Amino acid sequence: SMGLDGAAGRMTSRLSEGGYQALTPDDYEPELDPSRIWYREGFAAEAAVLVEFVPTALVEELPDGSLQEGADVILVLGTGYEE
Repeated sequence: SMGLDGAAGRMTSRLSEGGYQALTPDDYEPELDPSRIWYREGFAAEAAVLVEFVPTALVEELPDGSLQEGADVILVLGTGYEE
């Protein structure tokens, strides 16, 4: 949704300011709710830290290893996400 496009860009900026190396935000289909923080094996601790940015997110192991290659943790903003 258009509302989430801007939110994703702003979240990317916040993460970059927080010292994270962030990839360009991309749309994820189908839309999810609540938000998800997906992590590759071995990166659960890093994923847990991101909950401070999106408190309502579910932290889960990455369901598809081919998503966003090069990213250890993937944040998907849900349709109900509010800044």
